[in-house]
This record gives sequence, structure tokens and C-alpha cells, in this order.
Amino acid sequence: MSDSDSIKPAQQATDTVSPQKTSNTKTAESPKHLPLSSQAAPPTKSKGKTEHCRPDQTPRWKILLECGAVFVGIVVAIIYGLQLGRMVDANKLTQSTLQVSQRAFVTIGRKDGTIADFVVPKDPKQNAEIILFFQNSGHLPAKFVWGTMAGFLEAGSTNGSQIQYVHPYHGGLNRTSEGNSTGEQGESSIIAGDSIFISTLGVISQKGLAELPKNAPGIMILGMYEYCDELGDYFKRTFALRYRNNAPSNNLAFDLASDTPFPVFPYPHTVNGVKYLFPCETIAEREQNQQTPKEAKPWYRRIF
Repeated sequence: MSDSDSIKPAQQATDTVSPQKTSNTKTAESPKHLPLSSQAAPPTKSKGKTEHCRPDQTPRWKILLECGAVFVGIVVAIIYGLQLGRMVDANKLTQSTLQVSQRAFVTIGRKDGTIADFVVPKDPKQNAEIILFFQNSGHLPAKFVWGTMAGFLEAGSTNGSQIQYVHPYHGGLNRTSEGNSTGEQGESSIIAGDSIFISTLGVISQKGLAELPKNAPGIMILGMYEYCDELGDYFKRTFALRYRNNAPSNNLAFDLASDTPFPVFPYPHTVNGVKYLFPCETIAEREQNQQTPKEAKPWYRRIF
């Protein structure tokens, strides 16, 4: 044998592995890190049993009882609302009745029926006065203004009455507004509650008074009066005073021919650039005027 035949090739240390065996090995061993897909698989739905709730088992009598209670509550609320409305109306009626009973109420004449009278002084050289009576039968005082407007002689008069009217009417109660200030015009008098107010209508000489029944058997004197009270009530009236020459006494020589209300213009209104307010100060206006404005604090007190 030759030397080449005696030397055998060396066997490889590693065993060869078939492709089939290699592929089986890879599938058995999964890689540790799998690549994440962009679309995750939806979770599987649970195939548990679905439970259905039983219908309401509330007794019918209980439902009817609850509905009845709600209905009774609504009826009671309506009744209380109606009672509250009646109470409010009764309160307003009570306040209105109280105001009517307490307010001023001025009329011409005294309680005994005397409207006017002649006052004759003892000195024959002095003039006699014709006085007129006003009565406030209310409980509140009245701010009062009055005056004569004209005097007329009836048929059969030969000479003038010779009466000099000393208290003419000058426009009554007026309140004007200029900016934030309010002013009053004219003169007024105060008639206390349950009292008599006496004012002079005119004067006549004692000789003229003695001849008055012959010279002027009938005289008609027209006038007007108006007044306010603390409640803000305002009244304006016209009157006609009549002289009778056949009266049994001087205090019955005058009677009241008419006493009627006079129409009041709406307020406020402006005449010749002057703004005229309602003649009487109302309760709301008085309360507003009585509220004093708060004094402004100094700057250092506002800061600290």
C-alpha cells in the first residue's frame, strides 16, 4: 500500500444538520422579542351569560297613593296661594280705609250750619267784616289755600254792595322744580284736625251794611279752595256763596249755593319754562327726601 492510501481524511468535529431538522428547531423555539403590529387585534368578547332585570314590582296601590299625595299637595298650594292673595287685598283695603278715616276733610261752614257771618265792631267808624268758616273734620292737619274770584249782584239791586273783597284767589298750592331743588309758591294756612278755620272774606262800612238789604237784596260770591294733607291727598273745589236779605239773623244771611270739585291737571307739566310738580308731597317723596346721602370717606381711609 502506498502512503496516500494509508492516510484517511480526518472526521469533522461538528455534525451536519439537515434542513428539515433545522426548520423544526426554529418553530419550537419562539423568539423572545416579537415585532409589534401597527393594528392591535380587538379583544375577544366575553361569552358569559347575560342577566335581564325583572320589571318593577311596585304595587299599583302604592303608585296611586303617591299620585294622590302629589295631587293633594298641588291643591293645598293653590288654596294657600288664593288665601295669600285675599290677605294682600284685605291688607290694601284696610290701609285704604285707614287713610280715608285719618285724612283731612275740609268743608265750608261750621257744624251748626253757619257758613259766614258779619262781625260788627262797637265803634261805628270801623268797618264791619264778613268772615267765612272752614271746618276740617278729619284727623290730619291740612295745608289750605282759598280765595274769592268774583261777586255778582242779583236782579233788583239798585246800588253796589259796597263790599271790598280782601282775600282774592292767587293760584292756590304750587310746587315748582328747578334742578334738584323744589320750591313752593303762594301763601298757605294750616288747619288742624277737628278744628275750625276763620278767615275774612271782605269788609263793608257799618252804614253800607245797614243799607245792604235794600241796595243789594241778593249777592252771589264765587270762590275756590284747595288743600293737602300728610298722606299726599290733594283736593280742589269751587264754591258759590249767596247772601239773603231776608235772613232772620246775620249769621244765617249766607248759605252755600254750590260746592263742587274742580278738575286737576296732570302733573308734572311745564308752563313758560317752569316745571310744576304735584301740589302735595307724597309719602314716598317724603321718605326719599329724608334719606341723607352717605358721606364719602377720605382717600386715606379708603386705602387703609
